Amino acid sequence: MKGEALKYDMPNLDLLAFPNIYPTGQFGKDQSRNVGLSDTRFIHQRMRNKDRRYQNSPYLFFLNNHQEMKNVFAAMNFAARKSKNFNQAAFLEAVINDDAQIDVKVSTLFPQLKGHGAYWRQRRLETFGSPTFFLTLNPSEKDWKELEQAEKYIGIFSEHFDHRVKTMYKFLQKKSGPFQGKIKHYWYRIEYQQRGAPHVHSVLWLDGAPVIGKSSPEEILTFISKYITCRLPNQMEERELYDLVRKYQVHRHSGLPGIQGKLYNLSRSKNEEFINDYNAPIMNAWGGGNMDIQFVSALASYVVDYVTSYVGKVEKKSSNKDDMIAEVDLSDKKALFRVAMEFFRKRTMGTLEASDRLLGHFTFSSSVAQEWLSTDLPEKRIRLLKSKSELKEVENIRLMNDSKILKNIGEDVNAASIFKDNFIDVYYPNRPKQLEDFSMYQIYTNFQ
Repeated sequence: MKGEALKYDMPNLDLLAFPNIYPTGQFGKDQSRNVGLSDTRFIHQRMRNKDRRYQNSPYLFFLNNHQEMKNVFAAMNFAARKSKNFNQAAFLEAVINDDAQIDVKVSTLFPQLKGHGAYWRQRRLETFGSPTFFLTLNPSEKDWKELEQAEKYIGIFSEHFDHRVKTMYKFLQKKSGPFQGKIKHYWYRIEYQQRGAPHVHSVLWLDGAPVIGKSSPEEILTFISKYITCRLPNQMEERELYDLVRKYQVHRHSGLPGIQGKLYNLSRSKNEEFINDYNAPIMNAWGGGNMDIQFVSALASYVVDYVTSYVGKVEKKSSNKDDMIAEVDLSDKKALFRVAMEFFRKRTMGTLEASDRLLGHFTFSSSVAQEWLSTDLPEKRIRLLKSKSELKEVENIRLMNDSKILKNIGEDVNAASIFKDNFIDVYYPNRPKQLEDFSMYQIYTNFQ
């Protein structure tokens, strides 16, 4: 077909593209309403609507693509307010006159886009040392009785799985849970394998856990035996657990999820040699589906690197060119937009992942908040510019103070008057004397 492609933000595009969903040509995203709906609220209403036609696959992908395109432009506009330190006055004048040519690093844009390599790199675990356990939970859609009907509807399954995962991690942290309330930190991510059902990969830190290379073999053996087993439960005394283990934990071939090359081996009898490691309380609570749990606490840094890189691994794409592009400086929005489109073209996505994103479900979660600080050299540091209205106020104040016209202000313009105040440039250097001996990390993580 010849002709120009329709723009993603064309009014009433959903009505034109999906006459089967909107046969009357009304009530789409751009419909005028007495009570206005944001795009997010509109999407949530459609995803949770009693009428399930809004959950058909093409429409799901249309909504998801629209949201991500919108996020790209929002991120581009935000990134355009992060500048390298070149002539301050020229930059101020350019922004006010709407002709700013600002170098933007794509790597500062893409961490906001779920699924991209920079998104997971930004969320790697480097603070808490070696984790104690690596845990994987896999669903069994067909065997979850409460989903016999609901699994036909993508949105309901997404809502159910999201709630189930959150409930599981609350259970893991309870004193009555499998770890007796000893979890001091956790981090997990949702992975969609082969465009199919979601899987949960996580790392757990337990208080007082032994460490390979530091603790005695006896301590480590006792600890592992307390939380991990491969035993075949007694069929008469533990019938429910027996059925779960026989159905989900017995494997006859390689390829089960988990980290290869464990640091230990569990003792097992002949009839247990094909049973994958599990934790009985977690197995019962998950209620259907395979699980894997491994002890990974070690002083060796390669173990920590391997576990965190596995949990934070990047989605598969047709090539790795986008990761190389992420390090290139681009100076115009068209070029940046082309990179974004290349990213969208290469990424694979299934209906369940699209549904989760549209419903706003987290693709990762942590027991602590995560923030990023730009700690580059001052001349390379990323800063957030004040808004255009704020910059005009800076100009007016400057003109009032010394009666100079803007183009003659030169380098004496205070950087703090152009950029928003930030922790590294303003708050940390001006910390109270009582905090003089505290590091930047200590202050940032312990004080508001």
